[in-house]
Amino acid sequence: MKSKEYYRLINKDKIKKISNKKDRDLDIFFECKDIINSKNIKIIALYYSKSLEVNSIELIKYALSNNKVVCLPRIRDGNNMHFIKIESLDNLEWNKTFNIKEPIFDKENIIDSKNIDLMFVPLIGFDKYNHRLGYGKGYYDRYLKNNNNILTFGLGYKETNIEENIFDELDISLQKIIFK
Repeated sequence: MKSKEYYRLINKDKIKKISNKKDRDLDIFFECKDIINSKNIKIIALYYSKSLEVNSIELIKYALSNNKVVCLPRIRDGNNMHFIKIESLDNLEWNKTFNIKEPIFDKENIIDSKNIDLMFVPLIGFDKYNHRLGYGKGYYDRYLKNNNNILTFGLGYKETNIEENIFDELDISLQKIIFK
């Protein structure tokens, strides 16, 4: 059996070789729009995408422009992930450790996990049971472990589907993986 680290390396390479990534990101965006527009969806947790992830910037803008409460993850105190409400993409600052933009920390804008209706999750790979392969720190798995009330959708690319079972009891399954 190959390791998760093996698949992380292989899948990162596969993603780098996708020639029509922007077109696929756009296809995924259009599929996600319908989900965002659901009447019962009020608070949406998204992520600020890195280059290997499905581009989430247009999803963030779209959700904000449709009067949804949008929150993005912020890592604090080493291992704790919080979702912070943002009003615009101007509410972000650069995190050099993770090489990503995060919301400016404001205790008043932390969204309680019980209030999040929908979460779009980045991934590097996935299997037929909707387990996601992330970057290996376990932030999303720990966050979602006790928050099964959140509707979760992973966003990825078909090339990163993993046939082999490399997942364990700590890995949280998502409701659906949207991939092109």
